[in-house]
Amino acid sequence: MWSCPATPSPGTTGDRLDKAVDKLEEPLKLQENAKVPFLTVAAWEPKGAKALFSTRMGGVSKGEYSWMNMGLSTRDNPEFVRENRRAFWSATGVAQGSVAQAGQVHGDRVAVCHTAGNYRETDGLVTARGGVVLAGTFADCVPIYLFDPVARIVALAHAGWRGTLSAIAARAVRAMEGCGAKASRCMAVIGPAIGACCYQVDERVMTPFSEAFPAWTDLAKPGETGGFLLDLKGINLRHLVGAGLSPSHVSVSGWCTACHPLMFFSHRRDSGRTGRMVGALWLTGVQEDSCRRLEKSERTEGRAPDAEGQQHIPGGQAPGR
Repeated sequence: MWSCPATPSPGTTGDRLDKAVDKLEEPLKLQENAKVPFLTVAAWEPKGAKALFSTRMGGVSKGEYSWMNMGLSTRDNPEFVRENRRAFWSATGVAQGSVAQAGQVHGDRVAVCHTAGNYRETDGLVTARGGVVLAGTFADCVPIYLFDPVARIVALAHAGWRGTLSAIAARAVRAMEGCGAKASRCMAVIGPAIGACCYQVDERVMTPFSEAFPAWTDLAKPGETGGFLLDLKGINLRHLVGAGLSPSHVSVSGWCTACHPLMFFSHRRDSGRTGRMVGALWLTGVQEDSCRRLEKSERTEGRAPDAEGQQHIPGGQAPGR
């Protein structure tokens, strides 16, 4: 199970799988630019990708949405959210017009995108385009960042319990491979999310996991007050390794969003009345051949992007909250 640190510390599995993973340091480091703190995967920057995760600090929202609420789907004042977004993207050096936003529905649909915009009913995004910033919003669900530094392809996935159950992490890897990536080369970061320390579920959620992954009993423990404590990060780690990633290429954040109320919003901790963080990922210094490789992949597979510039990787989807 992933431990819940009182302060940021290396993520540890504590179980049998992949000892190569549990020696890695916390992959996301806190950065401050102006008055907007955010977390970044600094190790990827020299390799040609930038991965970020916002905190709740530094914005203008009030009450339960204090302060840096990035979610327009919440009941926060939308003008506050827009101001927060302007401040965050400015602090991170991103033009808002370059953002490709996942229109999340807690499903397993992955889109290959060429342009900025809102990708409806999509929980995973893939691109080889320089200047396209992949983005999703989170408040306990698991952000999964993927990067092939040779093919220069990135993916960002949003995995709640439904997306985790349907293995959206593995679907994102397959979508990258369809564009020319190799799973064995891919690096992954599993970002801040609710930890097994805090994510208690009932039989309605536990039963389909037990049926789908009967050998993974070590990733669900009985809760002290009933139910089960489910390790979403650990399950997504196993999906990534099962999809072909080397365990040594996967880093898992020790941050639990529910345990740090001054740092993160948490849907579970705050009974749904809370804001959202944003996860973002993009390529830096991309050459034109990456874009040509993506277009060739589409022609070979006979799929064309829709009117919003996206190519969908098929899969079922479940309704989300």
